[in-house]
Formats: sequence, C-alpha cells, structure tokens
Amino acid sequence: MHNGDMPASRSSDSTARPTERVPFEGFPAEAFEFYAALAENNTRPWWQEHKSRYESEVRGPLVAMLSELSAEFGTPHVFRPYRDSRFSKDKTPIKDHQGGVIEVEDAIAYYVQVSASGLLVAGGWYAPAGQQVARFRESVVGPPGAELERILRGFGGARALSASMGSAPTPRSTTGRASTRSTWQVDGQPLKTQPRGFPADHPRIDLLR
Repeated sequence: MHNGDMPASRSSDSTARPTERVPFEGFPAEAFEFYAALAENNTRPWWQEHKSRYESEVRGPLVAMLSELSAEFGTPHVFRPYRDSRFSKDKTPIKDHQGGVIEVEDAIAYYVQVSASGLLVAGGWYAPAGQQVARFRESVVGPPGAELERILRGFGGARALSASMGSAPTPRSTTGRASTRSTWQVDGQPLKTQPRGFPADHPRIDLLR
C-alpha cells in the first residue's frame, strides 16, 4: 500500500547501508529545494559544487531516520544518487529523488523518498515469487481476503485496487519541515485479465489480479 509508484527496483540499483548514528530531526525545506534546483542544473559540475548540500540536507536526515527505524524494522538501505544512463536517452547524471528502503521480509518492504514534489512513503509487496502470489490468492478467496478488503477500503478507495492511480506526494511545508498532510493511495500492477482459475466476476477480482 502506498501513495505513489516505487521509482526503482532494488535489483537494478546499488544500495548502501547507512552507518551514521545521529538524531533524526525531520527533513528540512532545503531538502526539497535541492531537488528543485537540481531539475534545472542536472550536470556533473553542478553536482560536485553542491554535493555537500545533498549530504547535509538530503542524505543526512534520511540516514538518521532509517537508522532510528532499524531496531524495529530491520537493516535499511539507501539508494545511490547516481543514475545508470547506459541504456537511456536521458544522460542526466543524478536521480531526481533520493530513496531508502527497509525489507522486513522477503518481497515485503517499506520505502521512503525525498524529491522536489515532497516526501513519499510506501509499503507493500514488491516483486514477489510465483509461490508467494499463489498463497496470496488462496488467502484472498478465504476469510483473510474479506479482512484485507476492509482494511484497503479504509484508505478511501471504493475498490480494493485500481489498475491506474496517479501519484500524489505529500505537499512540502514552507516552515522548514515536511508537512504532515498526506494523500494515501492503494496501487499495484494488476493483470489485465483475471488470473487462471478464477472467474472474471469474482467479488475480489481486483485483489486477485
């Protein structure tokens, strides 16, 4: 469940484990302003000149937050800021966001991202194995499925899942810290048709997909 799309797969992006231990005091407005400026100046010379800002305003607070959460949720990983542009027409060197992830169980993770749009927090099931999907569908058609549907509807959606929902990141605060207002969305990458063995009119077809 999350309010936007995870921008990159962990399998295709190098990560680093944070080692710093400093108190987390929130994300400053300068963190979001950094990425607004980067959007206009995404070059290696600009990055080298402003890398210290990235370290203090973006990476530092993110590492501090993930480090505080690690005791409860597990080992965090911080994505590297550099883009892999080898197979892309876009040759800008730096990502337009900074992400971090904590995988609590196999294919189940929490994700946080800082960008010019604001702060995005996501959590859910990512790139599961086939056997995991099969077990999930077995649960969906049983009593656990009704409970899951009730929880998902609590996020405001009339349907359990939607095939296409736009992202709505949390707005930035003008007072120096990220706003506490949020817009939550339930999203996913469903099948275009019903999965094999299930009727198209199943009452929980959105979840089964």
